Amino acid sequence: MKKDDFDKYIEFFKTFGVNIKYGIYESYGIKKTELQDLLIYQTLNEEKMVTLKQYVEKMGKDQKFIYYASAKTKDAVRIMPQLDKIKKAGYDVLVLSDDVDEFTMTMLAEYDGKQFKSINQGELDLLSKDEEKKFESLVNEKKPLLEKIKEILNDKVKDVVLSKRLTESAVCLVSGDGVSFEMEKVINQSMAEEKMKAERILEINPNHDLFKAIESVYEKQPETLDKYASLIYAQALLIEGFPLENPIEFSNTMASLMIDYAKK
Repeated sequence: MKKDDFDKYIEFFKTFGVNIKYGIYESYGIKKTELQDLLIYQTLNEEKMVTLKQYVEKMGKDQKFIYYASAKTKDAVRIMPQLDKIKKAGYDVLVLSDDVDEFTMTMLAEYDGKQFKSINQGELDLLSKDEEKKFESLVNEKKPLLEKIKEILNDKVKDVVLSKRLTESAVCLVSGDGVSFEMEKVINQSMAEEKMKAERILEINPNHDLFKAIESVYEKQPETLDKYASLIYAQALLIEGFPLENPIEFSNTMASLMIDYAKK
C-alpha cells in the first residue's frame, strides 16, 4: 500500500501508525529494522508526510543529522526558539506528535547512517570551525557572568551557557543527554511510581539585547541580578511548556522590575 497508494497509506498510518512505533520500541528494538521503513512523519518543509528514506534523500550535503522536534502540531514546532539556527540553514525537521515518538527515536538511534537529533537536546553542531573558535573566545569572556547566573539559579539548572542555536530568540531551555523534556512529561503523566526529571540547561543568546541588558545589570547593579536571572529562567520554562514553580514570585519580580524601570 505504501508503494502503490501513498495517500491511502497516510490514512492507514494515522490510525495504526502508533502501533508500529510501539512495535519498534518494544523488546529493545528487536524489530526496528523490519519496521523503520513503515514510519512516516510530518515535517516543517513538506506538505505531505514523508518516510525516513525520503527525508534522508532530501538532506543537504552539509547536514549531519536527522533533526526532530516534539509537539502536537507543526505550527507549535515552527515557533520553537531552538529552531532559529536550523531554519536559517534550511534544514527540515520531523514533527513528533505521539507520546511514544521520542522513545522510538531513541531505540532507532539512526537511519541510513544518519543519527537522529532533537532540536532541544545536546549540541546541534551547526557552527563552522571559525565560528566555533570565535564562540569559545566569547564564552571565556562571559564566563564570570554565566557562572554567577548559574549560582543564583542554584539547583534549578545543571548549567547556564551561551547558545549556539539561537539567533532571534533571547533564551531557551534544553536538556542534557539521556532523558528529554518530552520523555519527562510522558513518564510523569503515567502511573510510574518513580518520577523523572531531565537535566535543565539554560541557553542565552549572546547577541540579543536582553543579554546586553543583563551584562549591564551585572556591571552596574549586581545586587539586582538575582531578579533578572529568575525572570529569564521563568521565561525559558514557559516557552518549553513547563509550569512555573512559583507564579506569585514571578509576578512580583516582573512588577518590581517594571516599577524600577519606570523610576529611572
